[in-house]
Amino acid sequence: MDGWAQRSKRAARRRKKARRRQNGTAKGKTWCRVYAIRDHVGRTVYIGQTRLTIEGRMRWHRKNKDTRICQWMRAEKAANREFSVFVLDDNATWDVSEIILIERARAAGEPLLNQTRGGKDPYRHKTLQTLDLIWDDNADWP
Repeated sequence: MDGWAQRSKRAARRRKKARRRQNGTAKGKTWCRVYAIRDHVGRTVYIGQTRLTIEGRMRWHRKNKDTRICQWMRAEKAANREFSVFVLDDNATWDVSEIILIERARAAGEPLLNQTRGGKDPYRHKTLQTLDLIWDDNADWP
């Protein structure tokens, strides 16, 4: 590899690192913050994770009109009701912390709009106990 190509790769790495710092993702691949959205009564309606700033994540929610949380936020705004966003864990582990906090909120009876257990979960609305039952029923799998 010639000197120009090495300098170009180095510059690309620096730009990528600068973008991560700007977006708040410079802390590593597993770092994230877990946040909650509460309605005007104080009930938690959504728990999410992000590597962005909270403001950036809220912009993302407002742009994705097909999601339940976006529809809920628009309905709250139309009814002139306030909702709040706050950080549950500022030094969380990607996919793990969100799943745990969603599970705890559901166990406490919070009316969550989350469609999955959290993270990259393919099993929508299934609890850990349900997944354990599925696994036990198929214990003879190779």
